[in-house]
Amino acid sequence: DGYLVNGVIFAYNYFTLVGPENDPAGVEGKHPIDAFRSIFRAGEEGLAVFVSRGDNSGTHVRELMLWSLAGLNPEGRGWYLETGSGMASTLRVADERLAYTLTDIGTWLKLKNRLPQLRILLGEDKLLINIYSVYLVNPSKVEGVNEEMARRFIDFIKSEEGQGVISSFEPMFMPALSKDIRWLEETWSWLAGY
Repeated sequence: DGYLVNGVIFAYNYFTLVGPENDPAGVEGKHPIDAFRSIFRAGEEGLAVFVSRGDNSGTHVRELMLWSLAGLNPEGRGWYLETGSGMASTLRVADERLAYTLTDIGTWLKLKNRLPQLRILLGEDKLLINIYSVYLVNPSKVEGVNEEMARRFIDFIKSEEGQGVISSFEPMFMPALSKDIRWLEETWSWLAGY
């Protein structure tokens, strides 16, 4: 409706699928859709558990998209647990239950040393990308917008200095504007339309 304008992708990272060391569903290195199918199959056979945030967060929405792309609906299955809580709690439950879960990389990096039963099984894939963008709130639609300050922030985040700040947080965030970002824009458009 024109409330947000001048969108700029400025950083990205990846969601990651973590699971038990022995990987009972055999997902390591698979395409994400095949990995989710393998987890479903292993769950039905009593070999695997999947823990979902179940909270309508960005991570949960991406997880549901992956199940949908795999042509599956795990809701209501005995091996599919929904915590209804944040990522840290969900990771702890997955660790306790020797289960799989989809996580954002930031929370994983912060907690991985306290999750001895889990390891990364899937990472950098187009379907797992997590894109960060910034928009200007349209001052003609919303009163009280400090347009000058907002534009200055957007200019900074797009600048070499701003992108340098983002790159200092790798691998948690990767700067987007120092690369050819057409693939990010195309991926963002595809994800937004899903």
